[in-house]
Amino acid sequence: MAVTATRLTRYICAATITVLFYEWFACFEEECRYIHKAPWTSVKVAYLLCRYYPLIFFPVYTWSIVGEHTLATCLQVTKPIHITMALFMLIAQAVFIIRTYAFTGRNKFTLAFLVGCWISLCTTLLWILVTKYSVINESIFKLDGTFACALQSHNVSPKYGFNGQLDRVRSLRPLGMFIFATFLFDSVMTLLVFTHAIRRRTLALPLGKAFIAQGLMAYVMLSALDLSITIVFLLPYRENDGVVIMRPDTGCIIACRLILMLRRRVDPTADTQVRRQSEIVRDAIGRIEAMGGAVYKDHTQTIQHWD
Repeated sequence: MAVTATRLTRYICAATITVLFYEWFACFEEECRYIHKAPWTSVKVAYLLCRYYPLIFFPVYTWSIVGEHTLATCLQVTKPIHITMALFMLIAQAVFIIRTYAFTGRNKFTLAFLVGCWISLCTTLLWILVTKYSVINESIFKLDGTFACALQSHNVSPKYGFNGQLDRVRSLRPLGMFIFATFLFDSVMTLLVFTHAIRRRTLALPLGKAFIAQGLMAYVMLSALDLSITIVFLLPYRENDGVVIMRPDTGCIIACRLILMLRRRVDPTADTQVRRQSEIVRDAIGRIEAMGGAVYKDHTQTIQHWD
């Protein structure tokens, strides 16, 4: 069972790192335009962390999982690698906190509440990895002397599986509950955004509609993944555990996309600006022709204002 689980985890890991680098290459042109050339802000820092922290550390994680290592090597590198890699699981939430804080009028109480929840999630994840998991069982290395450097629950039996479904559920319950807590945190931030949008009637504005649509899309995608992982952890088959690897990278990719989409909306390209100005000019000329030349001066001022 452990051999099958490791093989599936390696496939998922290889697929995840491929998507990670493909996404970076696909967005690099927009990244240079909207991020690297932009002034330093909290959004820019959050984007760079979401983008480059996984790109730097995930190859190390892939090396530990895909490669064949001795027990001595795994005992030295497994926990540090997993703890370091686990931290970027919550980087995407930092981007969502900044978005929620900005959209809800920069309310200090809202920011303090969200940051407090985020710190609690970080602390809980580190506590779970340090206290509830250890390097994969030594007996597995006796298969051929080498194996992947992976973590396992302390409740795993000396054999290659779990002592029944109940022991498996108990062993994965802390990590599964953490994933579910992440889903609840995303739900709270989405609820705050929708509540503010309804109260302030920002849905009537184009930028408000775009912000809500993008945030809802991200919430649906991440929530579906979080709930799927939680359900997988309750299944009686350990082979499916590797799906959790997809969560941190997916969150970072979606967070980066949200930032680029919003920057593109706020700071359109030259072609978009020309198109909008042409529409304004055509609209102004139409009004002038309909109302007569007496209002020519006022419409000229309007055109100059939009330019």
